[in-house]
Amino acid sequence: MLSHALVVAALLAIPFRAAPMVGHSQHGLKPPENPAIPRMPEPSAVNGPFETLLELRLTPGNVAVTPSGRLFISLHPFGDPEIRVAEVLRNGGLRAYPTDDWSHAVDANGIGIQSIIGLKSDPNGVLWLLDAGNLAAPNGTPPKLIAWDTKGERLQRVLHLPPPVSGPKSFFQDLAIDTKRDAIYIADCGIGAGFDDAAPALIVVYLKTGMARRVLENAACVRAEPDAAMVIDGKEVGVTGEGASRSAARVGVNPITIDDAGEWVYFGSMHGKSIWKVKADDLSNPGLPSAELEQRVERHGDKPVSDGMTMDSAGNIYVTDLAAHAIGVTDSTGAYRVLHRDDALLQWPDGMCAGQDGKIYVTVNQLNRHAALNGGERATEPPFRILRFAPIAPASLGR
Repeated sequence: MLSHALVVAALLAIPFRAAPMVGHSQHGLKPPENPAIPRMPEPSAVNGPFETLLELRLTPGNVAVTPSGRLFISLHPFGDPEIRVAEVLRNGGLRAYPTDDWSHAVDANGIGIQSIIGLKSDPNGVLWLLDAGNLAAPNGTPPKLIAWDTKGERLQRVLHLPPPVSGPKSFFQDLAIDTKRDAIYIADCGIGAGFDDAAPALIVVYLKTGMARRVLENAACVRAEPDAAMVIDGKEVGVTGEGASRSAARVGVNPITIDDAGEWVYFGSMHGKSIWKVKADDLSNPGLPSAELEQRVERHGDKPVSDGMTMDSAGNIYVTDLAAHAIGVTDSTGAYRVLHRDDALLQWPDGMCAGQDGKIYVTVNQLNRHAALNGGERATEPPFRILRFAPIAPASLGR
């Protein structure tokens, strides 16, 4: 049986070696292709509004698209991946990214990624990789942001995020890039020490100085809402602890995004029915105390229990509606509705991002069927998928 601590260990520990990936040879990477040429595969199937770009046996986490149309995915820790990040090639194959060393577990020299879900491209083609670290483990490594220039294929910088910005309770999930203020906002759902002792917060990283601050820790807007149960296919998603007792998972702030104008940052808890917003000027203000910042957070509107979030140029916020097997949308008035539903195709839609083509990309990974959330029994049924769909209004890359 899986205790809360074991679930977190499954997320943060160095996984065992898995079978070699498609497109990843025993001796290294596939020969690099011209990065100026988009590598994205053509859709292999169309199901209603959804185009299928990739079907794979490995569990994807989040997805990112660069201005040149290159497609990247993180490999979710639930899937015990050998490599952490991959590029999707034109032929549908995968190659470890950004390099063989950086895409594997952290080595003695600090090169590599411990555990990753969040990744995002900025408008300049810099791929930001959010390594969650493993401070819950003895002698664990702290979280870090890796900036990789996909145009020049070089490491741009590494920003370490040690205590007090992070800690044993941290689990860094997703990020939003504020190009107007040279800042990155990170959602820390705070389950590094288990669901019962969570400490969710937002992290503000100032790219000009490399400094960071932790804000809104345990504020109401970042905590899980007690009445927001996650029930999928008639079964509440939870973890099994000592004595075979089962308890519901409760996860705080997870999805986060920023509008096209760079004016408002939107976020919400996975186990939450609210989308919150705060002015980016306030969130990025290093002189504004966290208690005062909390007073400036506003409830924007409704959402279901959800994972990923992104938005379009008209202010529509898209969320992955887990219980409904759907993509939903919260409009600029705060009203929520299901946009597209597909019970077969959308088995836990997870990360979303906007591409250079104005479309929205989404990973589907069946997390509720993985052992950590299914009583220790893995019941996933590959393939997992990367899909895309046309939003109500075009979406801008970097959302």
